[in-house]
Amino acid sequence: MLRRCWSSHSNFQLQLCTYWSQMSVKHYSVSNYQAPEWAKDILKKPEKRVKLAVLPTPIHKWRLDGLPQDVELFIKRDDMTGSTLSGNKVRKLEFILGDALSRGCKAVITCGSIQSNHCRATAVAARELGLDSYLLLRNKSPILPCFDNLGNLPSMLCGSQIYFIPKNSKYETTIKPKQEQLAREIE
Repeated sequence: MLRRCWSSHSNFQLQLCTYWSQMSVKHYSVSNYQAPEWAKDILKKPEKRVKLAVLPTPIHKWRLDGLPQDVELFIKRDDMTGSTLSGNKVRKLEFILGDALSRGCKAVITCGSIQSNHCRATAVAARELGLDSYLLLRNKSPILPCFDNLGNLPSMLCGSQIYFIPKNSKYETTIKPKQEQLAREIE
């Protein structure tokens, strides 16, 4: 059972997404990507990339009381990507959305839990790049109104088409067929 939840593109949504876009990288262009030598044995290497983050992010020495004196602790600061999409999600989206743009896609479809950071980040990045986004969100009950859980509010405000699917949905029997159906409808 699937339930469509949100499809409005109000003036408020567009203003908010414009604000988010102004906070991040201004020029988006797809570029070729050459994987590093250590990745030579990976079967499916990304070929395209769109720059969404300021990389590399710094590595800071972390002071933590109680550590032995001969132990040094460092932390990779992916919260400092300089993007509206903080954390490591922006790294994979550079490749996923770069590929989508290079193939002329007008929309992206993804799936995650109701609180999915990946889905939120995909919705915001897609809007910034001028792509529509379709989110399949796993939830305990596919009939709950989307406003019962505001964890994906940024996705809603960016005009994502949101569909709830049962939490225990299997990829082959529920998710993949719905993604394929949406892809046909979008074309």
